[in-house]
Amino acid sequence: MHFSLDDVVGIFNDLTANKHKYSSIFDNETLRYCKEVNSDFGAVFSMYCYQQHKNYSITNVTDKFRHEFTQNSSWLRFAFHSKTNIIDFSACSPHEAQDAYNTVTEELIRITGSVKCLDKVPRLHRFIGSKEHIRAVSSTKNGIKGLLSTDNGTCGYYLSSAENEFLIKNGVFHDKDEDIFFFTGSPRLSTLTEKTKMSAADSGYKFLCFFTHEWELSSEHKNLFRFIAKEGNKKGMSFAFPMDKILDDEK
Repeated sequence: MHFSLDDVVGIFNDLTANKHKYSSIFDNETLRYCKEVNSDFGAVFSMYCYQQHKNYSITNVTDKFRHEFTQNSSWLRFAFHSKTNIIDFSACSPHEAQDAYNTVTEELIRITGSVKCLDKVPRLHRFIGSKEHIRAVSSTKNGIKGLLSTDNGTCGYYLSSAENEFLIKNGVFHDKDEDIFFFTGSPRLSTLTEKTKMSAADSGYKFLCFFTHEWELSSEHKNLFRFIAKEGNKKGMSFAFPMDKILDDEK
């Protein structure tokens, strides 16, 4: 299983605003919560980040906590999500997409102190990206190795209907020509009901990738993450990053 947050800016805003006050990344409320779920259930979290949002720019984020981020890279990682909440890959050229990806990735390495903190199987904003766009962000330095696809069964990125059907049926699809792995999305937390959450961990997929948005991480969503982690543990399911499964298979 794998947990993640989209649209991440608040964590970095808070750490930067309080860099002279905080002695740890876990003084941040969201990261403290994630650490608790990791400690209790072995959960791993990915944070998918914007380059810019309103007055925020990732280039202005503090790197004071880089050593602590590196120390926690076994369960906490970061990746590119989008340039902004408005500009997805449909609004830029492949070259512009690569530039945005490189900027965010380089800044994340600076902020977290190590390439070990990168997640190379991100979820791109709105699940948008032509084959040319995806090739641009996979062929670059520290490029992606895969993508988390849609949570509602629709075709994400450049997948054909047949490829998407294979993905839905099997949970993973490998585009051998591009050497990109696609992982099916599990229901986002905002769509889970009291009834469906009971079966959230019942799947034969290799990976269950649950997510919400940073701005949606309410007490209800925090409890849902904990519930899913607890039920997964009961069923003997373990947590892992999809990218680590890819790397293990390549050995």
